[in-house]
Amino acid sequence: MFANTFGVTDTELCILHSLYEHDGEYMQSDICHEWHCSLQTVHTAIKNMEKKKLIELSCQTGNRKNKYIHLCPAGKALITSILMPLLQAEENAFSMLTEEEQDRLVPLLQKYAAALEMKIRGIMRPSEDGSV
Repeated sequence: MFANTFGVTDTELCILHSLYEHDGEYMQSDICHEWHCSLQTVHTAIKNMEKKKLIELSCQTGNRKNKYIHLCPAGKALITSILMPLLQAEENAFSMLTEEEQDRLVPLLQKYAAALEMKIRGIMRPSEDGSV
């Protein structure tokens, strides 16, 4: 919902976030893994972002399948105008909790995320190569 108000999809915002966290360069396959998105979903978002001139792709040396995503100036501007205020809002909301609440919340969220990932892996279909 937040992303759509700025004319980008949630997946595109996730890609921008990953590129911000990795200094403007990241591999497409790593984004899929990091955000638990299908390759097709990320590929579609990347193609749309290329059309908007937010990013460009380059192949990894010796491997045309692995593609690096690089931020273009328009993508950097979008990070400044959309992502940075969002990250600041998250930080401000977290700071509204007391130090004790923060100390309790973080380990609980980590425990929840680990448990959720384990349960999701238990219901996932294996890929063609047998991995989950």
